[in-house]
Amino acid sequence: MEGNNIWMANRYVTSTPTDGGKTRIPTLTKLNPDSSKASASTNAEKSQMIAQALFPNPPLDDHIPTDFIYPDPITAHTPFNQDQIQKAITNLSGYKAPGPDGICNIVFKKCSELLTPYFTFLFNGVFSHQTYYEPWKRFMTVIL
Repeated sequence: MEGNNIWMANRYVTSTPTDGGKTRIPTLTKLNPDSSKASASTNAEKSQMIAQALFPNPPLDDHIPTDFIYPDPITAHTPFNQDQIQKAITNLSGYKAPGPDGICNIVFKKCSELLTPYFTFLFNGVFSHQTYYEPWKRFMTVIL
Protein backbone atom coordinates (compact mmCIF):
# COMPACT_ATOMS: atom_id res chain seq x y z
CA MET A 1 0.00 0.00 0.00
CA GLU A 2 1.17 3.48 -0.61
CA GLY A 3 0.01 7.05 0.00
CA ASN A 4 -3.35 7.51 1.70
CA ASN A 5 -4.30 3.84 1.35
CA ILE A 6 -2.35 2.73 4.41
CA TRP A 7 -3.91 5.48 6.53
CA MET A 8 -7.39 4.60 5.29
CA ALA A 9 -6.79 0.94 6.13
CA ASN A 10 -5.59 1.94 9.62
CA ARG A 11 -8.73 4.01 10.12
CA TYR A 12 -10.96 1.07 9.18
CA VAL A 13 -9.11 -1.35 11.44
CA THR A 14 -8.95 0.89 14.51
CA SER A 15 -12.39 2.53 14.36
CA THR A 16 -15.37 1.20 16.30
CA PRO A 17 -17.86 -0.73 14.19
CA THR A 18 -21.05 1.03 13.12
CA ASP A 19 -24.09 -0.18 11.21
CA GLY A 20 -22.24 0.59 7.98
CA GLY A 21 -19.30 -1.64 8.86
CA LYS A 22 -20.70 -4.27 11.20
CA THR A 23 -22.83 -7.12 9.99
CA ARG A 24 -26.02 -7.50 11.98
CA ILE A 25 -29.57 -8.67 11.54
CA PRO A 26 -32.21 -6.30 12.96
CA THR A 27 -34.86 -7.56 15.36
CA LEU A 28 -37.17 -9.90 13.45
CA THR A 29 -40.94 -9.96 13.83
CA LYS A 30 -43.37 -12.60 12.62
CA LEU A 31 -47.13 -12.89 12.70
CA ASN A 32 -48.40 -16.02 14.45
CA PRO A 33 -51.49 -17.95 13.28
CA ASP A 34 -53.48 -16.46 16.21
CA SER A 35 -52.65 -12.91 14.92
CA SER A 36 -50.20 -12.25 17.77
CA LYS A 37 -46.69 -11.07 16.95
CA ALA A 38 -43.45 -12.75 17.97
CA SER A 39 -40.08 -11.02 17.89
CA ALA A 40 -36.51 -12.27 17.96
CA SER A 41 -33.64 -10.06 19.10
CA THR A 42 -30.79 -12.43 20.02
CA ASN A 43 -28.81 -14.34 17.42
CA ALA A 44 -30.13 -17.66 18.73
CA GLU A 45 -33.76 -16.46 18.51
CA LYS A 46 -33.20 -15.03 15.02
CA SER A 47 -31.58 -18.26 13.83
CA GLN A 48 -34.50 -20.27 15.18
CA MET A 49 -37.07 -17.96 13.52
CA ILE A 50 -35.30 -18.05 10.14
CA ALA A 51 -34.88 -21.84 10.30
CA GLN A 52 -38.58 -22.28 11.14
CA ALA A 53 -39.57 -20.02 8.21
CA LEU A 54 -37.34 -21.88 5.74
CA PHE A 55 -37.93 -25.40 7.06
CA PRO A 56 -41.43 -25.61 8.59
CA ASN A 57 -42.60 -28.79 10.26
CA PRO A 58 -44.03 -31.32 7.79
CA PRO A 59 -47.81 -31.76 7.74
CA LEU A 60 -49.33 -34.39 9.97
CA ASP A 61 -49.72 -37.84 8.38
CA ASP A 62 -53.49 -37.83 8.87
CA HIS A 63 -53.81 -35.09 6.18
CA ILE A 64 -52.13 -37.21 3.51
CA PRO A 65 -54.44 -39.70 1.78
CA THR A 66 -52.94 -43.18 1.59
CA ASP A 67 -55.13 -44.46 -1.24
CA PHE A 68 -54.51 -41.66 -3.75
CA ILE A 69 -54.11 -42.81 -7.36
CA TYR A 70 -52.06 -40.50 -9.56
CA PRO A 71 -53.31 -39.99 -13.13
CA ASP A 72 -51.16 -40.94 -16.10
CA PRO A 73 -49.01 -38.14 -17.54
CA ILE A 74 -50.78 -36.13 -20.23
CA THR A 75 -47.89 -36.17 -22.71
CA ALA A 76 -44.49 -37.76 -22.96
CA HIS A 77 -41.35 -35.67 -22.57
CA THR A 78 -40.41 -33.80 -25.72
CA PRO A 79 -36.60 -33.87 -26.09
CA PHE A 80 -34.74 -30.60 -25.58
CA ASN A 81 -33.02 -29.05 -28.55
CA GLN A 82 -29.81 -27.03 -28.53
CA ASP A 83 -31.65 -23.71 -28.97
CA GLN A 84 -33.63 -24.31 -25.76
CA ILE A 85 -30.46 -25.14 -23.81
CA GLN A 86 -28.69 -22.10 -25.26
CA LYS A 87 -31.60 -19.85 -24.26
CA ALA A 88 -31.60 -21.25 -20.71
CA ILE A 89 -27.86 -20.57 -20.37
CA THR A 90 -28.29 -17.06 -21.77
CA ASN A 91 -30.97 -16.30 -19.14
CA LEU A 92 -28.73 -17.32 -16.21
CA SER A 93 -27.53 -14.61 -13.84
CA GLY A 94 -23.79 -14.63 -14.33
CA TYR A 95 -22.51 -13.85 -10.86
CA LYS A 96 -24.83 -15.68 -8.49
CA ALA A 97 -23.27 -17.78 -5.74
CA PRO A 98 -21.93 -21.05 -7.17
CA GLY A 99 -23.37 -24.40 -6.15
CA PRO A 100 -21.52 -27.27 -4.46
CA ASP A 101 -19.37 -27.76 -7.58
CA GLY A 102 -17.97 -24.22 -7.22
CA ILE A 103 -18.67 -23.31 -10.87
CA CYS A 104 -20.17 -19.83 -11.35
CA ASN A 105 -22.84 -19.28 -14.00
CA ILE A 106 -20.56 -16.88 -15.86
CA VAL A 107 -18.42 -19.89 -16.88
CA PHE A 108 -21.46 -21.51 -18.49
CA LYS A 109 -22.39 -18.25 -20.22
CA LYS A 110 -18.88 -17.67 -21.62
CA CYS A 111 -18.52 -21.31 -22.76
CA SER A 112 -22.12 -21.88 -23.87
CA GLU A 113 -21.34 -22.63 -27.54
CA LEU A 114 -18.91 -25.35 -26.50
CA LEU A 115 -21.11 -26.80 -23.72
CA THR A 116 -24.56 -26.68 -25.35
CA PRO A 117 -24.22 -29.94 -27.37
CA TYR A 118 -23.07 -31.80 -24.25
CA PHE A 119 -25.79 -30.31 -22.04
CA THR A 120 -28.45 -31.15 -24.62
CA PHE A 121 -27.37 -34.80 -24.66
CA LEU A 122 -27.04 -34.87 -20.85
CA PHE A 123 -30.42 -33.33 -20.00
CA ASN A 124 -32.27 -35.43 -22.57
CA GLY A 125 -30.65 -38.48 -20.98
CA VAL A 126 -31.92 -37.44 -17.55
CA PHE A 127 -35.51 -37.45 -18.83
CA SER A 128 -35.30 -40.47 -21.11
CA HIS A 129 -33.72 -42.67 -18.39
CA GLN A 130 -35.86 -41.09 -15.64
CA THR A 131 -32.90 -40.66 -13.33
CA TYR A 132 -31.34 -37.67 -11.61
CA TYR A 133 -27.69 -37.36 -10.65
CA GLU A 134 -27.60 -37.38 -6.81
CA PRO A 135 -25.25 -34.37 -6.29
CA TRP A 136 -27.59 -32.18 -8.40
CA LYS A 137 -30.24 -32.59 -5.71
CA ARG A 138 -28.12 -30.52 -3.31
CA PHE A 139 -28.20 -26.74 -3.31
CA MET A 140 -27.22 -23.76 -1.20
CA THR A 141 -29.54 -20.95 -0.24
CA VAL A 142 -27.81 -17.67 0.54
CA ILE A 143 -29.89 -15.36 2.71
CA LEU A 144 -28.91 -11.71 2.60
